[in-house]
Amino acid sequence: GEAKTYHQITHDEPTDAVLGYQPETSKLAGLVMEGFGAFLEELDAVQEGDRTLLDNSLVMAFSDTGYAKIHSLENIPVFFAGGAGGRHLAGQHIASAGEPISRLSLTAMELAGVSAGEFGQGAMKTSRPVEEVMASGGTNGS
Repeated sequence: GEAKTYHQITHDEPTDAVLGYQPETSKLAGLVMEGFGAFLEELDAVQEGDRTLLDNSLVMAFSDTGYAKIHSLENIPVFFAGGAGGRHLAGQHIASAGEPISRLSLTAMELAGVSAGEFGQGAMKTSRPVEEVMASGGTNGS
């Protein structure tokens, strides 16, 4: 095992000048995503009527930062998996530069059938879910 924690490695590991990223940090993030993929496969293996548990669920995965070394809040990778009971339109990539990340939490609530109307505080307060991933086109009309 490694003597340092993942968090410490993200701060201490230099960015490889040729690759343009932190190789060990990227390797560890890849291992986490492999585990997440296995989790999704397990959900997809459980039948619930004519669907699977994954079809009826919504799972949100994200990194806490875009560039871990400096805790950057730019370009944070986030994705939803699962069908949310038919409410989630999967298979899309949406870039939302300059948008508050709280839109994703509001979107997750809406996809789960919770009409919250708004989410967040201050500059992160939003009433706009990411409607492009919502089969119903959004529930609050904004």
